[in-house]
Amino acid sequence: MEFIDGIGELKALPEGVHLLCPRQSDDDYGRYEDLEQVDESGTPIKDIVAQAKTRKETFLSSMRILAYHKDGVEELQNWVLGRLDDSLEKCDLCIKHYYTGKVWLVDRLKEENYQEDDIEAFAQRIDEWDIKRITRNLKTATEQLRQTPPQKIGLDVLDRAALLSIFETLSCEAMLRSESLLQEHFDEPFKLIQTKRSLKVSDYIPAVTRFLFDSNQLRCFWAHSSWARYARSPTTIEFEWAIRDGLRSALQTASLQPPQLPVIARLWRGMQPVLRRLDKEQITHQLRGLEIDPFRLSVDHLSIPSPGLRYLLNTIQIFLEKAPADFWEAMQAISPQAIMEQTFYNTQFNNYLMGATEGEPFENSPLKDMLSWIHPFLSSLKGAHQPSACRFLTLQLLGRLQNSQYPNLARYHCFHVGLTSLLQTLRRFTDNESSRGSVTRVVLAETMGVVSDTINTIINPPTFAVEQSRQEEIRNLCMDVVRNTLALECQSLKTDYEVILKHNTLSHGVSTYSAPIWDAVIKNLSQNNLPLSGSALLGILPLVGLEKFTTKGETNQEKTHFNMIYEHLINLSCRIIERLADFPSDHLDKLFQSQDTSSAVISALFAADLDTYTAAVDLIKNATGQSARRDAISHLLQSSFTTTVYGLSWSFRRISTMKTFAPAPRMLYTGTDIVETLCDNQNGILRTRNLADRREVMALQKLWEYLWSALTTIFDETEAWHLRGNDKSVMLEFCRDTIQFADFLFDQYGVFLGAVKNADPGQTAASENFLKSPTATMSAMVKWLRLKDEFLATTLVGLVSKLLRRLGVMEVTTVKPDALSFIEGVAVNGTIKTILTPREKAELVRSLEAYYKKPVVTASTAALKKQSSITAFAKPSDVSSPSHTLSDDEFDDDLNDQTLLELSSSVEFNKARVAAEAKRKAEKAAKMQFLSSTLKARPPAPKPVVPPRPKDDATSVLSFREKREREKEAKKKRDAVELARLKKSMSTSGVGEQTAEQGSGLKGIGIKGKDHAVPADSMMVSSGSESDTESEDELDKELFGAKPKKPDAVAAYELSKKQSLQQQPIKKVKRQRSIRDMRARLSPDLSSLHHSILSWDFFATGDLPPSSGRTDYSLVSNTFRTPGDYQSTFEPLLVLEAWQGFQAAKDEGSFRPFEVKVMTRLAVDTWIEFSTQPLGILPKDFSMGEGDLVLFSSSPKPTNDKNAPHILARVCNVNRKSGKLEVTYRVNPTNNKFLSNFGPGTETWGAKITSLTPVELCC
Repeated sequence: MEFIDGIGELKALPEGVHLLCPRQSDDDYGRYEDLEQVDESGTPIKDIVAQAKTRKETFLSSMRILAYHKDGVEELQNWVLGRLDDSLEKCDLCIKHYYTGKVWLVDRLKEENYQEDDIEAFAQRIDEWDIKRITRNLKTATEQLRQTPPQKIGLDVLDRAALLSIFETLSCEAMLRSESLLQEHFDEPFKLIQTKRSLKVSDYIPAVTRFLFDSNQLRCFWAHSSWARYARSPTTIEFEWAIRDGLRSALQTASLQPPQLPVIARLWRGMQPVLRRLDKEQITHQLRGLEIDPFRLSVDHLSIPSPGLRYLLNTIQIFLEKAPADFWEAMQAISPQAIMEQTFYNTQFNNYLMGATEGEPFENSPLKDMLSWIHPFLSSLKGAHQPSACRFLTLQLLGRLQNSQYPNLARYHCFHVGLTSLLQTLRRFTDNESSRGSVTRVVLAETMGVVSDTINTIINPPTFAVEQSRQEEIRNLCMDVVRNTLALECQSLKTDYEVILKHNTLSHGVSTYSAPIWDAVIKNLSQNNLPLSGSALLGILPLVGLEKFTTKGETNQEKTHFNMIYEHLINLSCRIIERLADFPSDHLDKLFQSQDTSSAVISALFAADLDTYTAAVDLIKNATGQSARRDAISHLLQSSFTTTVYGLSWSFRRISTMKTFAPAPRMLYTGTDIVETLCDNQNGILRTRNLADRREVMALQKLWEYLWSALTTIFDETEAWHLRGNDKSVMLEFCRDTIQFADFLFDQYGVFLGAVKNADPGQTAASENFLKSPTATMSAMVKWLRLKDEFLATTLVGLVSKLLRRLGVMEVTTVKPDALSFIEGVAVNGTIKTILTPREKAELVRSLEAYYKKPVVTASTAALKKQSSITAFAKPSDVSSPSHTLSDDEFDDDLNDQTLLELSSSVEFNKARVAAEAKRKAEKAAKMQFLSSTLKARPPAPKPVVPPRPKDDATSVLSFREKREREKEAKKKRDAVELARLKKSMSTSGVGEQTAEQGSGLKGIGIKGKDHAVPADSMMVSSGSESDTESEDELDKELFGAKPKKPDAVAAYELSKKQSLQQQPIKKVKRQRSIRDMRARLSPDLSSLHHSILSWDFFATGDLPPSSGRTDYSLVSNTFRTPGDYQSTFEPLLVLEAWQGFQAAKDEGSFRPFEVKVMTRLAVDTWIEFSTQPLGILPKDFSMGEGDLVLFSSSPKPTNDKNAPHILARVCNVNRKSGKLEVTYRVNPTNNKFLSNFGPGTETWGAKITSLTPVELCC
């Protein structure tokens, strides 16, 4: 027999090695649980465990010899039993491995096809030997404990075998199943050993499960304590050995009929610690794999009025928290409504509520157990089940259980849980956008119906006899319900908008609005109810950024219904704001102190609805006590800078994210007010005060970022907005406002940057960070360079150029390649057609050069013709094929003929010229005749009379002039005939079209696809059509020579007629620019020159400027290879010229000192900029202007006192407004002693030295 060989192997093992566990000797107390470690000898633990497992299985297999008769094997049987007793009486780890191994042995015997009866008999025989050994040692333990005084009792008073007999009893199923054996042999030593402290076990063993459901209080208490100390979940082996049989036995006992109330109570109380330690997978596969499903049995026991109801509800709560899907799968046809009805109508449920007392801690009370399951119960429900369950709970908790018969504490907690349940249901939709789109509107309508039934109770909740903090908590929950209710309807509308926009239809039904809820909220708004005001404002916040659908010519019912609901909700939100606008300022001040409510009010300033916008303006006027809109905004920014700026940022971001047109014009309008309030030259907030802390700095940076984000959206979406049916005239003005706002905003770059740098000098990368936002906008912005509107295109050129130059100065190369490629296509390569003038394209090229830091070769430069050679020049010209076709311009009618002839060197020269002209005119007449013959219904043009070739003899000057006069008269007649023909052949149009003035290129934006009767003008210049036309013209020119020009009158008439057909009536006022303005558009960046000049010391002398030598100057050549060579040559000369003028002004000495007071100081780019007001000088007597060089000093005599701190400054702006004079200067940001004490409020002296304008004009 094979197991006999196994016994031989076991006998051969070294002395002391444990047969059933990994321990190597009796002095080894290791647990061998971490398989990644090594023992003291360096042997991996996993190898030791593997060897121990082989030994254990060999020994357990050898135990089969005990099933045989003693004859012949008695010695082996005695050896096996002896080694078994010896192992289990000295090692606790062997006990665990032995009893888990018995399970393995039985399964092994079943696999080897032994008879069930034989296996059962064999197992029973082994159990008898185990019981015999255990009871013998328990008896010894009892005797030893009885003899020990109680105060000395401990684990050390027992010998090893006696102590381990107690642990073996806890592991032996045969002992645990026998109540008589436990009472006779186990209970007494078990109780005595715990006289001073509880007995602790570290592993899962069968007793800890079976004792959970035991009627013996000592055993039950010990089991609960043991489960509470477990820190890990049981393994699968431990569940099968230590937990499964105990649970199965308890479930079978509790399911017997008739129900035994104590057994049921013990079952569900004992089930809780087990469930808390099991993970989700073990609950699904092991727990539900039992013969009796505990999920189903728990619901069956809900209707039993047992004191164990509190434990049952706690168990169900754990089921729902850990495995909600398994719970509802086990319920099958049982509905949530049925479970709630069984619970709330159980008489024991009411008994627990009626027994609630004030003195009992709520956390340990039955009242808590009656209510704590509701939250996970609602969370586990899906789809339409949650609103219906919420309705039942609301009726019970906010209705029936608020009867005065219930104690005050019970009513308070029921009301609290009812509000929490209602809020939980609402938040499932408001906090999760996908849930709103995945359910039908019937489900949402049912949820709103629940609120409608209880809205008056929610707005005016009952008062309970509880602490003030608890009553306030009820109030806050009610306001949260109001806020989420209003928000749910607004968010549902937002979801509908997005779905319709994407799919043009709705699959989940249309939105509705609950008038009773809105009316109740508006009715109860009061100056004494601040929380309700805040909740109402936050509830309507999701409406920001929405707009109506245009339904011209459509029969889309979803869009029509959406527009109707949208109008209702906008009207209701307007009523809320109007109502709040009438409240006292102290009430409104508190709303602006909160970030959330402040954002809600500020967002109304961006509303497309005029009434809502007006109400919001009235509200902030009332809150700030200001009568003007801009003054009110300024007051908000000064009093609550961070909250206001964050609210503005949120609004800009929300509108840009929604990508809707309706709020965009208002966004530009309000945005201009905001930026002007922050950056105004006289009283701008960023100029008159410093940012207080890091939060204000972050808020300002976010505002800058989201302002540009909003502009990016506008640049990207304008054409799409017009395609949706927005009015053309509105789009025209909107586009102009957009460009102006973008230009104005970028002009304030230095103000934003200076405010941040002053508040946080540690931000070394602030300049680059502030340029990231406008740089990101460029990809969308540059596409508008193809606009047909001259004003927009010109303004945009200036903005793009400023941005590129600024990036070049900062050496920031973050512009996206697509933006740069587009600009190059417009200005460099000429591949993108625009209406830009050569001057504007040159400005773009110069900006690109400033950005790239290298010259840019344009298409015109690259296509320059090569110089003609002398050989080609000397060739005789071919009269039959001239190199170019002569035009009318080459024979200007204003040229004096007598002078022309007198300049001729011979009469033959004049003959040749007359002949060439006659030939040219003949060819032109033939071509016109051919063209007229191909056009239908057009009268033929009169054939021009070809003058005869002049005779070879000398022609007098008089006869020549007469011929010229005759030709001119003939030409005029031909022109008149052609003009009359064209007028007759062209179809007449309406009076409005014939009188249309010049329109904008944006007038027909987005008409494509909307109006099929009249072709619409695109907002952009069409590159494709123009390219085709250009290529055809070039082909004709190559084949037939250049086309002759049409008569001037004909060309002018055709052009005006074409424009009148394409344009609609609109008044366009052309902007008049002065010579200075035209030059400023191409003014170079003189920052380096100004820095050099302002770094001088006024009292320095010498022939050359400081920091320069004679080697810095070079001769001026006629040509320069690169712009850099040009600059390096002339810049030192300009500085030298400025230095000589500077010294000449000092020599004259006609200085007039004046006193100024500093109003603001700001870091702008690479400058320090400060605004001043002159003291003691009338504005009309102040003669300085932009470009003047000024010396500032702390001495009343600036030009005489060289020891006083002083600095040079340049006037960069002079502003005369309302009888006041404000002069802005720029100085170098150096460590100058003068600057350290030069700030707002200080007074100092200055003197004008000279003007830098002559030097600047040379650049």
